[in-house]
Amino acid sequence: MLKNDQLDQWDRENFFHPSTHLAQHARGESPSRVIKTAAGVHIEDRNGDRLLDAFAGLYCVNVGYGRSEIAEAIADQAHELAYYHSYVGHGT
Repeated sequence: MLKNDQLDQWDRENFFHPSTHLAQHARGESPSRVIKTAAGVHIEDRNGDRLLDAFAGLYCVNVGYGRSEIAEAIADQAHELAYYHSYVGHGT
């Protein structure tokens, strides 16, 4: 497991952060937060700070975190067909 300082460095060097000034972020000049877990409408960072995730509903987590029925549906689908391309008219 990576230590917090190693994880921060790995994140800055290897992960693309949209809507972030990338050069400042890469140099460590902008704040960063690594999220460890989430439940319901809250996230928790690697330092144990619990925060309301008021941004999640914008894209893909508008039903909250930790919904076991959704995780089970995703797992069922992955067992049947995890992925297939959509080139040349193929659908899934």
